[in-house]
Amino acid sequence: MAVCLQCGQRLTTKSIGAWFPGKGLLCSNCSVHSSGKASISLLFQDGDHKESSDIVLSCDKAGFKGLLESLVVESQNNITPNTKSEKMAEFVCLECGQKFYSVQAAEKASFGDGCPSCSGSDIKPLSY
Repeated sequence: MAVCLQCGQRLTTKSIGAWFPGKGLLCSNCSVHSSGKASISLLFQDGDHKESSDIVLSCDKAGFKGLLESLVVESQNNITPNTKSEKMAEFVCLECGQKFYSVQAAEKASFGDGCPSCSGSDIKPLSY
């Protein structure tokens, strides 16, 4: 649940007023409107049920960039294992079990700095 940084009011899609990078959100009553606006369209879909809403935030250019970065980072952190691409590991460190997903990473560990987990160099192809 999001709350206004200034007054603590619970925020809804209709009451969000402004985004401040590195700080958070203000409600529409507390925000000082700047010249720029960021519009976010949301769509929720579950079977036959569809619901959508738009959020309009006052922000400047730096605020918009910060908002995009925080949304991207947050969404990447919340991806469930079922939605991630199913890339298969190709190599494994025989000393600690660290998996490597490319030939380049395995070669770097074998012939260079060693495994990032244990510094070992015994890297072998995985057989499925």
